[in-house]
Amino acid sequence: MNAATVNRSQRRIPTAIATLLLVLGTETVLFGTLLMAYLYMRAANPSWSGVPLTFGRMVIPSGALLILLASEGALWQAYRRARQGADQDNLRRWLGASLSLGLLFLVGQVVEFATSGMNPSGRGFGGVFLTLMAFHGLHVLAGLILGGFNFARAGWGDFDAESHVALDVGFYFWSYVVAVWIIMFIALYLA
Repeated sequence: MNAATVNRSQRRIPTAIATLLLVLGTETVLFGTLLMAYLYMRAANPSWSGVPLTFGRMVIPSGALLILLASEGALWQAYRRARQGADQDNLRRWLGASLSLGLLFLVGQVVEFATSGMNPSGRGFGGVFLTLMAFHGLHVLAGLILGGFNFARAGWGDFDAESHVALDVGFYFWSYVVAVWIIMFIALYLA
């Protein structure tokens, strides 16, 4: 084996990361299709008023955005500290904070879903709006499950500066969930 072979093998993307990128690529197509359908239907139906931009109506979604961003920040700290070889208790504190904030976001989404005055069987705006919200909520739930596994694994001492691919996958997935929410927030509430 020569030096070029060693260098190429050291730069390989772990299978878990490559698989995640493939999954996120297909998820992006699905989210994009749903958002484009929503925007098309909204443009074709001027009677759709969308979500009213009143202070009271924007409190939950805006608060949810801030909570999700804070959750991402906490997960970033866990991700960064794992790469630096931080102790497992420190790692679990940051993972726990991220999970708690993620759960709070999910509760906010359920409240938003329940108090929106729309229903999934509603024609037009309500159905599309709630489909997007539910689809994103399922991704949040998946991210929380993945984060829960990482939290448990950190308790078992599975992560160190050299071994943290599962944390990488969790961080990348959660970052995707946050990015999608930012786009949805703009499209559903501000557009």
